[in-house]
Amino acid sequence: MFLDETWLNQNMVPSKCWTDGTAECEPEVPPGKGPRWIVIGAGSAAGWVPTSFVMWKGNVQSEDYHSEMNGDVFKDWFCTRLLPNVAQNACVVIDRAPYHTLLTEQSKGARSTFNREQLADWLVRHAAKGDDGEMLTIDNLLRDETVIPVAGGSTRRRNGWSKQAMYALATEIKPKPQYLVHEWCKSFNESHGSNVTVLLLPVAHPVLNPIELIWSRVKRYVREGNHDYDMAKIRQLALEVQGSLGPDDWKGVCEHSHAFAVDQWRADELILEEEESSADAEEPAPEVADNVGP
Repeated sequence: MFLDETWLNQNMVPSKCWTDGTAECEPEVPPGKGPRWIVIGAGSAAGWVPTSFVMWKGNVQSEDYHSEMNGDVFKDWFCTRLLPNVAQNACVVIDRAPYHTLLTEQSKGARSTFNREQLADWLVRHAAKGDDGEMLTIDNLLRDETVIPVAGGSTRRRNGWSKQAMYALATEIKPKPQYLVHEWCKSFNESHGSNVTVLLLPVAHPVLNPIELIWSRVKRYVREGNHDYDMAKIRQLALEVQGSLGPDDWKGVCEHSHAFAVDQWRADELILEEEESSADAEEPAPEVADNVGP
């Protein structure tokens, strides 16, 4: 099961077209990209996930459509439109967009912009220990007197730890990332007796996500049919092509991505074999002692 988001601009048209060389033949496209539709959907080799295809008008004037999405919007769509409509043992594949990889509160690392009080609170909540192996407290970190050696063999005293020392310890014990999307999935499984899992794709590997090819077909259809530069018409075209893309189309793009993944696995195996062969060739042969008689 693969999901993703995309966009459709009001003034999107094919990048090239046939003309007779006169200005009258060239389409009069309005300047700029115009407003846009934000689109989200999911599917597999069986076709679209029911109710997953959703469009809404963008409100933010930004070059990046990702700014239109946030954790709340994605959570609502994921929990109410996707999870109830997938197989009980489905594997949901997603990329690493920021709103897909929101961290749980407990697994968020400390920030360098934290002040001393915030760092102390973070360390205590994450059960940080001092050099003596004892759990640190707010008093240890902010109030207890600390002796600090300085140049010339003298010392100075200060209350608690410095911000730099606290941040260094926080970086050292930074927890392993835990994503909210896994928690949403876990909660759904517990309440529905299902076993849906979530798989995060490697960074910058859109070719492993078949829905990218589906979006390409949607955009091409919209560009070729966009003659009025009207948002309602854009929506109509998008729904038309979405309805026309069935299981056969999805099966084709899924097989394409799978073939690419298999090729990459084979390439990795060949590289590993070459590295192992090179390492074996570089190892010196064991010395054999001459047989010396008595």
